[in-house]
Amino acid sequence: MVSPVGVGGLFTELRNGEGGRTTQSSDVSMKTAMSNREEPDKPSVWGGGERGPAGWWNNARTFFTEVRNEMRRVTWPSRKEVYATTFVVLLTALFFGLYLYGVDLALSAALNWLYRATGVA
Repeated sequence: MVSPVGVGGLFTELRNGEGGRTTQSSDVSMKTAMSNREEPDKPSVWGGGERGPAGWWNNARTFFTEVRNEMRRVTWPSRKEVYATTFVVLLTALFFGLYLYGVDLALSAALNWLYRATGVA
């Protein structure tokens, strides 16, 4: 059973594999370690190390280069797989559409019968 000693204590239990109660000192040391972290440098107005349009241009070029590299790693489905999955999606949508239409008709009929039976409508 995990005792409620805070996030730091829970992290220590999971990291050390302990199942019992941790001491409050581990909780305090975790908070101290978290508070001693250095804040990351704030990005400049133009979003990078360099300032001005040149920095923006370099960042945009780097971004699009990385996008191109990621797109090369994508495993694209074959035409046959696309047709098969499209067929499954359309068939499933048709099935659930007809199912919900039937449920709607049944509930409407039941409510109309109930209204007529009680004299409301």
